[in-house]
Amino acid sequence: MAELMRVIGLMSGTSMDGIDIALLETDGEEIVRRGPSQAFAYSSQERALLRRAIEAAAKWPARAPALQTCARLCARNAALRGHSIGS
Repeated sequence: MAELMRVIGLMSGTSMDGIDIALLETDGEEIVRRGPSQAFAYSSQERALLRRAIEAAAKWPARAPALQTCARLCARNAALRGHSIGS
């Protein structure tokens, strides 16, 4: 078996209602163990910030780092809300 990795998944859908966070262990091909998961609703201020970010990103060149920006917004949301998931 390959070395196990502990990874965090983040997802925010197109409805912009919130972010889902999940922890799991994987060998890179199969999920070995599911950890805790939780959904966090966006506040109206956070949704407004996301809308502005999306509008600004729509003006970027095709090769702009949109995925990195999304990851930063997701991490910012979790950090500002003071939430964490256990191991």
